[in-house]
Amino acid sequence: MKARLYGLPGSHPTMAVGAMLEYKGIDFRRIDLVPFLSRVIVRRAMGLPQNTVPVLTIEGRRIQGSREISRELERLRPEPPLFPSDAGQRFAVEEAERWGEEELQHPIRQVSLGASVRLLLTFQNLRPLIEDRPACRLARRAVPTYAGDAPPVFPPAWLEPLRSAAAAR
Repeated sequence: MKARLYGLPGSHPTMAVGAMLEYKGIDFRRIDLVPFLSRVIVRRAMGLPQNTVPVLTIEGRRIQGSREISRELERLRPEPPLFPSDAGQRFAVEEAERWGEEELQHPIRQVSLGASVRLLLTFQNLRPLIEDRPACRLARRAVPTYAGDAPPVFPPAWLEPLRSAAAAR
């Protein structure tokens, strides 16, 4: 069974789905989409109802969203299980999963220290502007590995003020 996992560099849900696939022993290839353009790719090119990642293609199907993907992985490969067999424990896990997606995920994206700077380092045309700064050392210490590498996506004119400020230092 082979799969493709479409996500964004640094996407928490995409990393979680990658861990599920590894745990289940399912071979997969991760494909990082370009931020911003990913919305068009997911909605129009893939024909999915939402513009979000992760998206998993497996067994001729496209499944969108980490919660939906976890259910499909359980159906396709029940062992090892992702969820406890006890109904009460499973409910607690599903509630934690719901809370993480619906309530926790957005504030995490807003955090402005190490993890967020580490996410910025996945952008090829931002990386050179950050690498010599103390925030880069903090980010790499806090999050040594961070999946994803986004090709240059920002217009040079947007980056010029940053380059000018860096040159002035």
